[in-house]
Amino acid sequence: MPIELKIMAALVVALAAIAGGAFALRVADTEKGAWRLTLGNALAGGVFLGAALVHLLGDAQAHMAAVVDSEVRWVAMLVGIGFLLVMVPERVVFAGSHAVTGAPPAEQPGLYPYLLALVLSIHSVIAGIALGLETDKGAFAGVLIAILAHKGSAAFALSAVLRQAGIAAGRVWRTLALFSVMTPAGIATGVLFGAAMENQAAELSEALFDALAAGTFLYVASMEIINEVFSRDENNALKFGVLLAGFALMAVLSVWT
Repeated sequence: MPIELKIMAALVVALAAIAGGAFALRVADTEKGAWRLTLGNALAGGVFLGAALVHLLGDAQAHMAAVVDSEVRWVAMLVGIGFLLVMVPERVVFAGSHAVTGAPPAEQPGLYPYLLALVLSIHSVIAGIALGLETDKGAFAGVLIAILAHKGSAAFALSAVLRQAGIAAGRVWRTLALFSVMTPAGIATGVLFGAAMENQAAELSEALFDALAAGTFLYVASMEIINEVFSRDENNALKFGVLLAGFALMAVLSVWT
């Protein structure tokens, strides 16, 4: 994979986050803005499922099989670890917090926005490392599309929650700027790991972070995005169709790449 392509991907991801956050500051409180976020999240949920199951999981298994001859199901365990790694801060350490796109709990108005930023940042860094390590063009494209599909809407949700908590616009922008560089930082870390390692070490690193990223993608898709999208029992057929379209996009991409 050309390093220039990964640099461009990092810049595009950062710009997507800034654009999503800026858009939230303008329309987050409107009904149309909320509906757009719902449909965007439905599409992102399908893309995340497809990227996790079709691209990342398959790549992780292939890379692991190339370097580890064992009956232990390391990839499955790593996927579970990735899932739990993102779950712990939100659902255990700060129990009672709502989903990523939900409103902050009234009893913790000052804490929730920063918890949300932490959970999203952990996921962003792990996904970025997996993307930076990726050597297969098809898998790279699939993971990048998944990240882009959610990065803007995640930044939208983060900015909306920050503003709803009464946080000043200046601090919202600083938090948004920090969040926007999490994935690029992960990409840079993955590129450095890939350059420093060769042969089996490189294969093992890619398998490790592909599997961890698959776990975080599954968590965000199932526990956050899909759960939130279908929390209101309205237009479910349309939302499911958009979700299915996102998954189909990833499936078709895997066939052609």
